[in-house]
Amino acid sequence: MKKKYGKKEIPKEVEENLYPGEQILYSLKKKISLEAKPKYLIVTDRRVMYLDLKILGRYDLKDIPYENLSRLAFIKGRLLLNLC
Repeated sequence: MKKKYGKKEIPKEVEENLYPGEQILYSLKKKISLEAKPKYLIVTDRRVMYLDLKILGRYDLKDIPYENLSRLAFIKGRLLLNLC
């Protein structure tokens, strides 16, 4: 079941991997018509998470703590994300 944060739905795979007390600041959902499952970019108060849902309940989750980033730029509109 997906929970809503503001107007955004957060998949259970993300909720299961949040640290205690970690807050979601922003969520992006990308779904291309040819793909079976959507991809998510989640920004929390501690890290950036990328979730790629697969078929049969599988998923890939990558996370980057802010300590490992030297720069993070995000421009709303067309998705443009620069992680360094």
